[in-house]
Order: sequence, then C-alpha cells, then structure tokens
Amino acid sequence: MTIDSIEIEYFRLATQYYVTGRFASLVFLMPVAGNLFHHAVELYAKGVLSRAVTEQQLKALGHRLPDIWLQFKAQVKNSELDQFDSVITRLNDFETIRYPEQLVVKGAELIVQPRAFPRTKSIHPKSVPVPRYEIVLEEIDSLIDAVFAAAKVNPEFHLAGLSRDAKEFFSRSRVSPR
Repeated sequence: MTIDSIEIEYFRLATQYYVTGRFASLVFLMPVAGNLFHHAVELYAKGVLSRAVTEQQLKALGHRLPDIWLQFKAQVKNSELDQFDSVITRLNDFETIRYPEQLVVKGAELIVQPRAFPRTKSIHPKSVPVPRYEIVLEEIDSLIDAVFAAAKVNPEFHLAGLSRDAKEFFSRSRVSPR
C-alpha cells in the first residue's frame, strides 16, 4: 500500500465514523455518538500523520486524542486549530465511557445539542453531581471542516462514495458551511 492509499483509507473510515456519529447524535444514541466522533477525529488525524510516521508509531499513539491532536497540529502547522482544543478534550472524555463500568459507578449527564448554549445546572436541587459528557454538533462540524482544510484534503472526494441516506445524515441539521 502506498502512503496516499493509507491516508485515503484513514479518511474513508473516519468519514464513516463521522456520518454515523451525526446519525447517532440526531437520534440521541449516547454515549455511542461521542465515541463515534472520537474515532472519527482520531482517524482523520492519523490519516494526516500517516504522511510522516510509520504504522507502528501510529499504533503507539493508541486512542489518546489529545496526544494525537497535538501531533496533528504540529504537522499541519495551523495555529487556528487551537480553538478546538476544548472540543478535543470533551471528545476524549467519551473514551472513559467506551465501556459501561464508569457509567454504572459514577453515572453521567449525556447532552447533545445542535449549537452551543450556556451551560446549565441540574434542575433538581438535591441531585448528586455526575460527570458531564457533551456533544455540540456545530462544534464537531466546524472541527471536521477545519481538519479537512488543515489537511488540504477535499471532503467532496470522501463524501462522493457515501449512499444517499448517509449523505442525508451528513447534512441534516448541519450548521457550519460546507
């Protein structure tokens, strides 16, 4: 396999995770939606990193999204991506609830919203605080748009192979321009 084809496959898989994450968000399949977005960003970033590092180095990064994100930003040399650091941190939190044990032990507040709204506190005055896991589709869409732009990859190439239904979920409730 050539480096180009490896990068293309990373982006192909990442796009599938991203579209599936959008669907899962729109039908409130949480926390699965967060994990799908985590994997999408991970694979987009690793696709770009595959231009310069070995397969073993990519595997050694594991699923630590903040570490992968730092390397991605260093490779593409785009300081505008810093604005997404908090989105990356929130997505990385979903890795801790990839399996159900933490949800059972600590509970969770699972939030999906189309746009960023001011954070609210629980409406129940005696509620016990639980970890908050939040997806803001507008932020995720903007992040993915920025990743494609920084990577200098045409998103239309990766969207072209999707089914009509997948394209529909890609665009439904999308708030950032494409």
